[in-house]
This record gives sequence, C-alpha cells and structure tokens, in this order.
Amino acid sequence: MRHTLGVFLFALISLSGIAAAGSDEFLSLDEIVSGMTGVGRTIVSDNEIESFQVEVIAVLDEPGTANDFIVVRVSGEAIGRSGGISQGMSGSPIYIDDRLVGALSRAAAWSKELLPIGLVTPIPSMLRLLETESDDPFAWEAQPPETFTEASVLLTTNLSSTRAVDALWQGLRGHVPSAANPDGTARTLCALPMWESAGTLIEAGLASADLHLAPIGGTASAAVSGAVSPPGFDPEPGAAVGVALATGDVSIGALGTLTYVKDGSILAFGHPFLASGDCAFPLTTVEIFDTIRAYDASYKLGRLGEPIGTVYADRNAGIAARLGDLPTMITVQSAVRDSDRQIPSTYELQLVDERRLLPLLAYATLLETIDVALDRVGEGTARVVFRVEGNGMEQPLIRHDVFLSSNDIGVYPPWQMADILSFLAYNPFSDPEISRITLEIDVTKELDYFDILSLTLDTDAYFPGETIAYAVTLSSTRHGMRTIEGTLEISAGEDAYFLAVRAYGGSRPASAGEVSPSMQSLGDVVAFVETLPSNDDLTIELFALDPWSPYADAWIGVNAERTTFDGIPILGQAEVIVPLLLDDEPW
Repeated sequence: MRHTLGVFLFALISLSGIAAAGSDEFLSLDEIVSGMTGVGRTIVSDNEIESFQVEVIAVLDEPGTANDFIVVRVSGEAIGRSGGISQGMSGSPIYIDDRLVGALSRAAAWSKELLPIGLVTPIPSMLRLLETESDDPFAWEAQPPETFTEASVLLTTNLSSTRAVDALWQGLRGHVPSAANPDGTARTLCALPMWESAGTLIEAGLASADLHLAPIGGTASAAVSGAVSPPGFDPEPGAAVGVALATGDVSIGALGTLTYVKDGSILAFGHPFLASGDCAFPLTTVEIFDTIRAYDASYKLGRLGEPIGTVYADRNAGIAARLGDLPTMITVQSAVRDSDRQIPSTYELQLVDERRLLPLLAYATLLETIDVALDRVGEGTARVVFRVEGNGMEQPLIRHDVFLSSNDIGVYPPWQMADILSFLAYNPFSDPEISRITLEIDVTKELDYFDILSLTLDTDAYFPGETIAYAVTLSSTRHGMRTIEGTLEISAGEDAYFLAVRAYGGSRPASAGEVSPSMQSLGDVVAFVETLPSNDDLTIELFALDPWSPYADAWIGVNAERTTFDGIPILGQAEVIVPLLLDDEPW
C-alpha cells in the first residue's frame, strides 16, 4: 500500500533585491515611470491563468542593481478573489504595452488595503540567471585537516511534541531531543556525538530563507529519473511551477509562478527559494485548487506534480531552470513496525542531493513517516538499524541503536540519522556520494530499560599496575536486578594522583583532557560512527586525572570494558573516585 504524506513550502512574496536592461520583448527600468499601467498573469483557482491590473507607483533605482524594484498597485477580480497578493503569486509576470517588465515578488503580508501594493523584480536581473548554469554545482572538495574532531554529546533541551513541519520551519534551531524518567523527573537520552564541522548546518536549516511553511496535501511524485514533461504541460508565463526538495511518499517543496520561458529555459519566483546559488533541484508541475483568503497571509492551495526539469540557479532575483533532464536524487527507504499493533509500514522517497539540506530533510521526512506509521505521538522504545550507502564509500555504513522516551519516541531515530549524515557529508577526506539511506525501526509503547543503581570497587585506593575489581548493579521493572562484575587494569607507569571508574550507558562527551580520535580517510569516519557505543551498551571506564592540566575535568580514559544488553537501553551513570598511591608510603 502506498502512503502519501504532505509537507509543503510556499515560495513567498519575500524580502531581497535585484537589477536591469531592455529589448523589444522587455521593458527596462529606465523606460518605466510612475502612472504607467499594465497587466499581470497568475493562477487563482482551477489551474486557469487569469489577468489582473497593475499601476506603477514608483521606480526604486538604487545604486547598483541589488535593490532595484518597481513599486506597483494591483487590482482586479483575480486580486479580489485572492484576498490581495497571495503567497504563490511570486513570479507572476508583469507586462506594460505587451513588454515584460519583471516578476511580482514581494508584498507586505499584513497590509489589507483593497488595492494592495507590491514590488516587482526587474526582468533584466532575472535574465542574468540564465547565464549561470553550472556543469557540476555540488563539486566536492577535500578539506585540509587530517584529524577529524569529535565534539560534545547531544544533551539539553526538549523538542517535545514539535513535529516535522515545525522542525523544518525552525530549522531545528536550538532544539535537541530530551526525555523524562517514568516518574516525571528529568533525564536526557539519545546520546550521540554532535560534530563541530556540521554544527551550523542543523542550526541554519531552512529558517534562513524567508519562506512561509504550511502543511497541505502532498502527492506521490513520479520517479525522479529519466526526463520529459508530462503530457499536456504548457510552460506558459503565469502558470504555476514548483521546486521539490523531497518527492515520493513525502513531498516537500515550494510553489510559485512562472515568469518567462524560452528555448526550454524558465525563470520564476522573482526572489530566492533557499538562496542556494548553483543548485540541482527538481522543477515540477503544480496543481492549484484555489486561493485561500486569510487575514495574516492569503495563500494558494495546491500540490506538487510531476518533475519536469532541473532548477540550476537559486539566487536573489529568482530561480532559473531547464526543462528536460532531471537531477540526481538520494533514495530514502523507511520501514517502521508498530510492534504493539503488529502493523508494518514502508515508505520510499527521494531527497535532493545537497549536503547543506540533506540532514535536515532526512530528519523531517523520516519523522513524518514514523508519525504516520505509529499514528500517535508519545512514549516508547525504538530499536533501529541505520544504513547509508554511497558511490564514494568502500562499504555501507551500518549502525544499530535503541532509544527510549517517556515523552516523544519519534524524534530520536531521525535525529541520530541527521547527525550521521552531517558527519559523512562534511568529512574532510572525500565525497561519500550518498545514494541511498535506509532506516529500519521497531517501536513498542513499553518503556523497557535498565537503570544503573550503584558502582562499587574492591578497595579504596590502588597502586600503579594493580587490578581494579568492580561490580555494577542495575535494576529493571521487567527484568529485575542484575549485577555486572569485571576488572580493569591500571598501567604500571600511571602517574596520576586520582583515578575514576565510571559506569554509563551509551556515548559520552569528551573531557577536557582527552585527545580527539585521529582519522585519515572516509573509511575511518565510517568505522568511527559504526563503533560508537549504542544506548544499550554499558561501559565501565577507567579514567586518570591529568595532573598537568589546568582543567578540573581533565580526565583521560585509559581502559574500558563494554557489555551489550541486546536492545535494552541503559540509563544513568555512577562514578567512584579513588587515590592512586605512587609510592609505598602511606598518605
């Protein structure tokens, strides 16, 4: 059974700037004066292009070309039925004396005048986009560092019930998943390192673009391969076109209006989509049902259709695309099993191959598939297998993990996947050329976990070269009490004054005294991610306090033992600090 989910972006009447030039087909900025009248073209409903009236109020001819606009007042039945200048009208071509002036691109959404005012991006600025097509917009370049630095663990605030649409809109800005104990006390879960090189990626997200985000019905798009326009599509100025970031069982994209078309090239929007510069996004058809008149901002109600070409420029003056060949996309497959209801669900979609957006898009789309498959938001335990394949990778990255939340289990698996993709995409060695992402997840509402109750050692102080015997006691409401015993060896040459033995579940942040792991290739990066402790791993680690460090938390890990509990998360930690006796004299 094929599921269709929808997450939709409207290409907005937004804020930015642009330029000028002329011919018999176009009217240049210096030929336009206040009082001139003309017409615009757009779709209000039922996919029918309609005309509206335009009067020039002023010409903003600023130094340079980046902030040149034509100020117009619009009117007519189409504007009245739209509730003013609506979202999705951006790109509507404006003509004076049958010559193209530019694209209606900006308006004050809060203005409710009967004859609203808008800004037109001059056509000469948009025509320059046709000259910017790049053969390889995402060419990957190796970066100089030979050591990849591990940063801190994902701990902190609460994403709570914020869903995929809100996360996409906020760009995940400042939010990290957390959870609580079954008794309601605070507990942070889902520990996986967040790497410095990718830190700004998730924080920026799509929030850097001035776009309005609204959920509407999406549709399953055609497979993004091959090329051709669907039968009956007429790339006519005033028609609706879209830009897709995700197609398939989850659709994410923007709709706007086509401004100009010639010889298979298209200009649209009149303002940036995501300001990506050179890009490779699918250009799609759009079906417009109607325009919704709203107090805050009217908007066109529609859905993305068939991919018909490639958007290769996304800049301040608008977007430029070429009909025909379609861009390479990354296949994402999600298999979600609701164990409580014994219901398996599978989804497949395609994401744009753009490393700046990929982690964020993977998070939003995978979260959406989990929400739909479970048909609920709330507590649970999730056992997950991640798989990432790439043409530039010697072997796939495969990672197993388990998550528990008494608040919102859905956010954890896609969040870790987003981190993994960030780490891969921004590694300093070589392009992984990610081609396929797979997530297999089994979810139950039951909160199944072990809690660390205590850690005890066999004595109160040790000499270098001795063996530490430890015992860790764990408790589970389902599995009862369990004790893990073992030993850790102290190096004969250890010269620290204090030792610490720590028991914890999952990953941990690096301390001030530790040296970052050294990696020399993409293969090392893959191996590092695969071997990071999972949340069902209990680690008993021996640390030595660096006597020469100015930091109080400069503990250096010197020995460790790990026990895996096969899909049962380990919560909490325990620590014992003991002196290291460096000679035979008593203290």
